[in-house]
Amino acid sequence: MDIDLGVVFLYLIGTLVLGVWSGRGIKTMREYAVSNGSFPMWILVATIVASLVGGGSTIGLAEKTFSFGMVTPFFYVLGAASIAAMGLVAPYMKEYLGSAVSPGGLMHIFFGRPGEIITGIIGVLFSVGAVAAQVGAMGFIFRELLGVSYELGVFISFGVLVIYSMFGGIRAVVVTDVIQCIVMLVMIPLVAYFTISRAGGFEAMLANVPSDRTTLDPIFQDLSRYVPQIIIWMIPWMLPYLLQRLLMGENVRQIKNAFYISALIATAFMFVVIPIGLSALALNPQLDAHSAMTYVMQTAVPTGLKGCAIAGLMAVIMSTADSCLNIASVMAVCDLILPLRRCVLRDEQMLRYAQYTTLLLGLFSVLGALYFRLIINFIMYAEGLWFSVVTIPMLAGILGYKGSKQAFIWAAVAGSVAMASWHALGLERIVIYSLVGGLVNALVFFGLSEYGKHHGILEREEQEKKEKRKRILEEREQAHCSGKSYLKTDDWESRTV
Repeated sequence: MDIDLGVVFLYLIGTLVLGVWSGRGIKTMREYAVSNGSFPMWILVATIVASLVGGGSTIGLAEKTFSFGMVTPFFYVLGAASIAAMGLVAPYMKEYLGSAVSPGGLMHIFFGRPGEIITGIIGVLFSVGAVAAQVGAMGFIFRELLGVSYELGVFISFGVLVIYSMFGGIRAVVVTDVIQCIVMLVMIPLVAYFTISRAGGFEAMLANVPSDRTTLDPIFQDLSRYVPQIIIWMIPWMLPYLLQRLLMGENVRQIKNAFYISALIATAFMFVVIPIGLSALALNPQLDAHSAMTYVMQTAVPTGLKGCAIAGLMAVIMSTADSCLNIASVMAVCDLILPLRRCVLRDEQMLRYAQYTTLLLGLFSVLGALYFRLIINFIMYAEGLWFSVVTIPMLAGILGYKGSKQAFIWAAVAGSVAMASWHALGLERIVIYSLVGGLVNALVFFGLSEYGKHHGILEREEQEKKEKRKRILEEREQAHCSGKSYLKTDDWESRTV
């Protein structure tokens, strides 16, 4: 165990040093948020895969496979279709590459300051909750596999993540994601191999698993129950950390291919994890499902490789956590602090705000991780709120649909109320409440937008936007002529000074 602990700490220290080193020289907020759009495609693929495959796709997938067989993993694998769908969206991102560095910045282009702030609030809540869950999973691994207390494991994970994310920004996240992607793509399949061997081989494993766990029959027997889940898993949710990857691309072709390839790799990875859960069931049917992954790592992986396997599992978790922490700090500064302050901020100030915010949000994630059972429900609710408020209007805007700012506001209210009401009534077993919120949001958004088009509301909003833009350009020109720096909060992403 001392050797395994040493390997893990060596991996964490190496990740920390590499992250801080790779982020040196950052001077602007754009570099901190999305870099300069100069990443090769293989690096973009690595960071998408690393961000996508988190604790839920490893520990959670093994747990669900142990408990429910192939039904739940079917939806995990189907979720790769959502990632591929983001590749379909990529060609429509051409005019936004270089003009926005955050989800709220993109929504500001479509719906002004209300779209920016609402998106920022929900995005920060979701991202911080996701970081808390991943940090909590790290603490669980420290306790179960290394004999370190949960609380100490949480603080160690917090320290590593926050330091390199705080000083290195997206560069540190990308470089560490590449290393983490390589580690997890090597070690997790190796864990699966040893686990299947421990169970007596693939055929013996299947023979010792109840037949109802290896079939998708429950889906076809109760299709009306599962159709809504199939639909919602195939829609591109445009979650903050994945949307950030869209904005990081050099061109739309690169982004499209990167998401297609990432979807294939993520699907293959999930098919590797599924046998781990089935092997745990075959080896110990009385096992607590939450311990499926840690059980096989304790019993199946040979001494000497266990530390490397644990590092691989940590790589899976950290790769999602650092992405969520980075985008949370970016959204907090760009989509909340900047528009709410309504003041001029220099690049150095925004960069410093982002670093301080990373530390603060990291502390909030630690508090959430110490109450891990509660944070899971919070994440599910925040994710559902994102879909019920942001996803449909954002997709519409990217695809070129001209929606009204007022329509977005009313649709946000309607979608969130519908989701909350459905959840409060305890009807989530009938249909996923976030889908209900999304449907209500879409009906209100498109309905009011079409009404606005017919009654001139959208035209008036567009005219006000043009006049505001004209004033910004005039003020900028005056500042330029007088030799003063100028930065307007509504227009900071496209500044030329």
